Amino acid sequence: MFGILTALTLALPMNAHAVEVSWDGHYRTRIRAFDSLSLSKETDNENSEEGSWWADHRLRLAPGFKFSENVSLFTEVDVLPFVNWGENAVGLNDPITGEAQPSVYSHSVTAPQTADGGDGLQNINIRRVFADITTPFATIRFGRMPVEWGSGMIYNAGNGPLDEYGDTADRVQVTAPIGNIHLIGAFETNTENYVNTGDDLKTVTGAVAFLGERAGIGTYNTYRWQTFDDQSDFSIFTGDLWAEAHLGSAHLEWEFAFQLGGGDFSESVNDVSVSGAGSHISAMFGNDRIRGGLSMGFATGDADPYDNEYSTFSFDPDFNMALMMFEEPMPVLMHENPSAQNNGGREYGAVQLGDGISNALYLRPVMQATIVDGLDAEIAWFAAQAAKVSDASSGKKGYGSELDITLDYRPFDHFELSSTTGFFFPGKYFQAYEHEDLGGNFERTAFGTRIVGTVNF
Repeated sequence: MFGILTALTLALPMNAHAVEVSWDGHYRTRIRAFDSLSLSKETDNENSEEGSWWADHRLRLAPGFKFSENVSLFTEVDVLPFVNWGENAVGLNDPITGEAQPSVYSHSVTAPQTADGGDGLQNINIRRVFADITTPFATIRFGRMPVEWGSGMIYNAGNGPLDEYGDTADRVQVTAPIGNIHLIGAFETNTENYVNTGDDLKTVTGAVAFLGERAGIGTYNTYRWQTFDDQSDFSIFTGDLWAEAHLGSAHLEWEFAFQLGGGDFSESVNDVSVSGAGSHISAMFGNDRIRGGLSMGFATGDADPYDNEYSTFSFDPDFNMALMMFEEPMPVLMHENPSAQNNGGREYGAVQLGDGISNALYLRPVMQATIVDGLDAEIAWFAAQAAKVSDASSGKKGYGSELDITLDYRPFDHFELSSTTGFFFPGKYFQAYEHEDLGGNFERTAFGTRIVGTVNF
């Protein structure tokens, strides 16, 4: 795919009057170090991984091709996505014995490969391809496209250098503007099963938004359903309300979402009911030099995760609020047989927090300052507790709190160097938790740092 894009781009000047090309994207290198996400030392838990650090790549290319005032094509391609530095070293064999030489003799790394060319890390990931058709009355978009709404709490395109997921849909979407009011309708296929049966997972979307210069408000609603046979199906409705306003030196944003549904997940999981809700509100005040603000929110939880009533609500995993909480798995331990694992030798059986805010009440005060032009600093405190305590948990609500300090340095156009240093203080939820096989004592303060160098274009 990359070769095709390159060849097409090189050919474009010959038809400059027919095609306009715009480039968007970034390359970023990210270094992460933690001590320790196990929330314990070897003296407390023999499975503690102690310190860990690694670096990874990602080049995101997002060229757009405008063929006319009415027809455009957009693509997104990831190169070396989340490939760690030093992965896939080129192995060498002794020319006399034919035996593999120690890795210390390797002088090169190569692109990651998979046996079937499908699952797993690859050198190139074709992420999205979609077309825009502009008519006098509406814009029609079709293909594999990003999905974004509001603050990104639920629907998040994940296009930032720190984003890892991104919501993508195979859909047909129609957007019709009426002044400052935008009407959106879409149909998408989420899961394609047997092509000759009606067992696919499908979604219809309807949205309306008022987008002014200083304020916006809207609602985004989806209905998703799947039919397994003539008597068995599942459906869920998600409603989302969003509002934003810039009032003088203040920026206010609020979003609330809920889900209602039920049916059969599969032939073996029947009579399921789903109900949950979540909300986020933020307020920032200040000027170009110093700013302060507060964010808070909630996501409902489930008192009994093993029954057929699901009430846990989850935010999008790219809705990032902290360095470690709801970002990194905790507590993650060292696997007793690391060489047998294809996950870096880690054991995730005791993990209580991972990607995405879920079953939580949280609070995040923040202060930001521009020290000099091109250098910004931020200090944030993030505290959270469980919204619901289940019988399977430790019985305590407090997840803990985290202090994060971030510096952003932009010495030149198109380049940014960012560092975040954080301290996570485990709460009683972790301190009281003990895994049947992996032990407990998850009460140590975790230290982490992240350094990201980004070239934007």
